[in-house]
Amino acid sequence: ESLDFKSALSRRSPTMKTLACCYNKLTQFHLNGNIAVYPPLPIVDPNLNSETHNSFRVGVCHVGVPAPGMNLAFPTLVHISMTHGFSVIGFRDGMAGLSMGESVECTWENVRALASKGGCVLGTNRLVAGVDVDIDKIADTVQKLKLNALVMIGGFEGYRSMFNLTKCKDQKKELDIPMCC
Repeated sequence: ESLDFKSALSRRSPTMKTLACCYNKLTQFHLNGNIAVYPPLPIVDPNLNSETHNSFRVGVCHVGVPAPGMNLAFPTLVHISMTHGFSVIGFRDGMAGLSMGESVECTWENVRALASKGGCVLGTNRLVAGVDVDIDKIADTVQKLKLNALVMIGGFEGYRSMFNLTKCKDQKKELDIPMCC
């Protein structure tokens, strides 16, 4: 077999070509002949205030049923965050891991190969903050790890969790941070 990706792609539908282009852009994966080359991470803007940007911490977790794209969204978030000088903290097993502080520091090196793998490397479950998981414990984790933002990658359970967490912002000042799902 020749493993000529460009030739194989030329025989595919326009939709497949578009999807392959999106995949390449999002994963920063380029073909140099038939050899995968990962370009270096863009240089952080030297004009950024290092005190505020290096200390900005983004928490991320998978929430809900494993779905296509979870392992693509995760390294994309890490890459974009790092180009802005932010650090990313990943939480294992969704809301449960967030409530127990089960975290890992994410770097481009430890996430860049995930885009081509299925599932969700951080682990996930369908537990919802405020229903199955104690919001007080999540607030404690946010405070202990000094998180400045929280991203939930997932579907319905992620939206429900985010909704429940944002309802508590007035009572839990630790949760008065940007959140998205």
